[in-house]
Amino acid sequence: MRWATPGDVIGAAGFSFINSLSAECAVREDLAAGLSGRRIAVSVPDFRLKSLRWMRASLQPATLLGLMMIAACWIGVVVELEMERGKTMDTAVQQTANLARLFEENTVRTFEGVDRGLLLLREVYERDPVHFNLSEWTKGTALVSDLTFQLSVIGADGYAVTSTLPNTGNIYVGDREPFLVQAHAKTDDPFISSPDTGRFSGRRSIQVSRRLRHPDGNFAGTIVASLDPGFVEKFFESLSGDFRLDCRVF
Repeated sequence: MRWATPGDVIGAAGFSFINSLSAECAVREDLAAGLSGRRIAVSVPDFRLKSLRWMRASLQPATLLGLMMIAACWIGVVVELEMERGKTMDTAVQQTANLARLFEENTVRTFEGVDRGLLLLREVYERDPVHFNLSEWTKGTALVSDLTFQLSVIGADGYAVTSTLPNTGNIYVGDREPFLVQAHAKTDDPFISSPDTGRFSGRRSIQVSRRLRHPDGNFAGTIVASLDPGFVEKFFESLSGDFRLDCRVF
């Protein structure tokens, strides 16, 4: 004894529908013959015959099973693609977060190193401003490099006192933000400017300034370090090729 499958039930229902439709056509043919007193052939249009053949073929259990298998395969493909897309997005987000953290840590270390150098120079300068030699101190401490290409001391009047670049006398920078912020500062904190073109070097730079103080604590000027903004590009160049490519694609 074999139990009926869903395909057998659907096929039986289809065959029943087709047989009833054929019977209805036969009844209409007999009715037309009775009304006219002779047999009249009732022709079924071609599209109806084709529809009947298609329905009969499509309601076969094997056909239905094949259609269900195709649909299941497509559903599986869509689900798999969506899962892979989610994994790819998660990986890209994680890599971007790692890159942001690395960049933040690298930037913080860079500016902390520059600020430590400014604090050292400020301490020496405030001990003896008259005999302070910026060039000698920068040579001994290697504070000037590809990153920090210039150090300058600005007087309280806004004019340059000394610099690691030549021919910087009588240059006024009292209207620049690194000077103005320190001139009106209430706390002893470093100031980091946005990229701007320096009046000493003519180069685009990020300036880090510290407040200089007289023995009584009053404002005595600023000491400024000029950084090459290209350190951001150098950071990305230091990354491995695959990691840099993944971040760029994302």
